[in-house]
Amino acid sequence: MKSMLVCGKFIALIGLLLLSVGCTENNKASELGSEDHIRAVVNEEFNGPNEQLNEIFTNLDPNQWEQCEKSMQKLEEYIQKNLKPHYSEQEYDAEEALNSSYHFVHTAHHHGYEIEVKDLNVEESRTTPDTYDFTATVAYTYTASNQTKTMDVMGTADTSEDGKITGLDYWNDQELMNALEVDPGEQNIQAVLQHTFNGPSEELEEIWDHLDHYEFGSDEYKKTFSRFGRYQQEKFKPYLTERFYEGYVINTNMGFSALRMAYSNDLELATEDIRFEESEKTENSYNFTVRGSYRDIETQDKHSMAVRGIINTNEAGKVVRIHYHNFENLRIALERNSATTE
Repeated sequence: MKSMLVCGKFIALIGLLLLSVGCTENNKASELGSEDHIRAVVNEEFNGPNEQLNEIFTNLDPNQWEQCEKSMQKLEEYIQKNLKPHYSEQEYDAEEALNSSYHFVHTAHHHGYEIEVKDLNVEESRTTPDTYDFTATVAYTYTASNQTKTMDVMGTADTSEDGKITGLDYWNDQELMNALEVDPGEQNIQAVLQHTFNGPSEELEEIWDHLDHYEFGSDEYKKTFSRFGRYQQEKFKPYLTERFYEGYVINTNMGFSALRMAYSNDLELATEDIRFEESEKTENSYNFTVRGSYRDIETQDKHSMAVRGIINTNEAGKVVRIHYHNFENLRIALERNSATTE
């Protein structure tokens, strides 16, 4: 019964940064300085999960107590080998060896990500002895789509006279945690709808000005058209499958249709709220509503807009289809400079 309670306790608390880890003396660790210990711990907590941790996390099933207990033992051994040597002895509580030091790696494992420290800067405080500020640039990759983003995680570490860590605090770690917990499909939906109904930007206006001005087929036209192609890729390609990118952006230019109408009528679109809800009947299918406004650039008159539809993603979270219910209403409203009807 005790092992069941311990394993269950870990599952319940693994998402909370409640406990600290410690260290034991060994010859290798005793040769390291303060910056070395800090770098070792930050790299350990923000790189992975490796094959060994993947196996441990996979088997942390509270419904399989014997298996869970064995995995907990493996995790404790892993902690003592890889983290404990870098902490001051007094920071380690033997009764509370189950801790959240691998919370980021565990969250990455649970949501299908891999994380990696790309850069780590550690600087000693000028005002507080044995205190160091650090910034780690962490890349997080959604393995299903191989889509990578980066984020800076900052914090402070206190060390003892022998250089070992006595305290470590992250300032903005929740931002990374939030990013790891968001469904990539939802992120892609947000991005696609934002780029479809916001603008046109100054860069896009300049591109269209030049395309309308230059003679078709001229060198200037070709250069500007290539620039437009790069702009299209930047705004849409990371979020769509190759096939849907060709259809939505290249062949039909639907991705820029609303913005082109706004440009032609001296209007500016602004998305104010995007809401979507996954279908209960169809997996990876979302009903969405985009609410916002468009403004007459000359008169500054402002009207509301609301666009509804269905958007579908694949297993990797890339958008594969968008069907608008009332896009024609938006087209008419932009041409007449009046509010849309839902």
